[in-house]
Amino acid sequence: MSYVLKLCSWYPSKIDCYSGDFVQRHARAIATQIPVVAVFAVKDPERFSGGLKVEKSVEGNLTEYRVYYPQKKWLDKIWSQWYYMQALKTVLPSILREKGEPILLHVNIAWKAAIWWRYLQKKYDWPLFVTENSTEYQPAALLNIRKLGPLRQRLTRLLFQQCRMFISVSAQLVNTVESLYGKIPATVVPNAVDTSLFNPIAGPDDGLFHVLHISTLSYQKNPEGLLRVYDELLQRHQDIKLTIVGPITPLLQQWIEKWKHRSEAIHCAGLIAYDQVALMVQQTHLLTLFSRYENLPCVILEAHCAGVPVVSTNVGGIGEIIDDTNGVLVEEGNETAFLQAIERVKKGEMQFQKSKISKAAMRKYNYTQIGMDFIAAYKSAGIQL
Repeated sequence: MSYVLKLCSWYPSKIDCYSGDFVQRHARAIATQIPVVAVFAVKDPERFSGGLKVEKSVEGNLTEYRVYYPQKKWLDKIWSQWYYMQALKTVLPSILREKGEPILLHVNIAWKAAIWWRYLQKKYDWPLFVTENSTEYQPAALLNIRKLGPLRQRLTRLLFQQCRMFISVSAQLVNTVESLYGKIPATVVPNAVDTSLFNPIAGPDDGLFHVLHISTLSYQKNPEGLLRVYDELLQRHQDIKLTIVGPITPLLQQWIEKWKHRSEAIHCAGLIAYDQVALMVQQTHLLTLFSRYENLPCVILEAHCAGVPVVSTNVGGIGEIIDDTNGVLVEEGNETAFLQAIERVKKGEMQFQKSKISKAAMRKYNYTQIGMDFIAAYKSAGIQL
């Protein structure tokens, strides 16, 4: 039986239903073309005893193994590495008994799956493919591969240098990784979008201009700059509605207090379910990102599938997907340009066609097309499917 074995360093689980959701969407996309088995192990901080707990789920062509291991009060990091290896050793025999050997091994997010790959490399000769979504390769990233421990750097370097192909979400990330590890056979397959959720509907008709931001509001997203621009928008315009989706951080809470007099003009939704995020996107006029660094944010692709234009900083691979038909790019950190771009869209100085944006994006980012793109990448690297 031909199938793809995916070793995932990030993946949605009961510990965090949002972490690695884009990895799961890639798995679902590939599963439209060929069976996929995804394996993920994660620490359960609520358990301090016992062994591994394995959860298996099957959805069409996608089989998922989530392995939970306990947290230890002493030497937790050492125990974590040991449990991580035991997770693969526990589920792999049953996978091989049921399905035979995979046609290829696909690692999603180099760390920690590189540990599993190193173990498997000694026993099997499965062709290796790597997809990376972490921003730690970006020079401006706080969590930066260049500053991490020698073991992690060595395993990551070996993983990239020995893979059959690096399937990246952007050309910019390919160039960044190659600047660290040398020339690597590579191609680009973007993130996938659930187009059953993210699709165009008629926008709000309440006389207001709706602006949306979705993120964790971490350092990467430059929340200080974003919120200063939003504050200026509230001061300048009475016909604007700002919505922020993401955790209510202490910084955001400070601004909420400041905006009490305009509480009807700004909505902080907090963390909400994925289908509710889709509804928020469908009901906005403009999505905004003011990030310091990125790879290829899923939220931009999702907005485009819903026909929504995007104003964003030109960082990472964002410039590869935004042009004058679907948004505006501004210089990283330039609050004046960011504010002006939002106002130009609001005033109609830049015209966007919702249907044109949506059709182009849905054609490129739907599960079936992304699945076909992965199959094409596998075949171009010599895999016989």
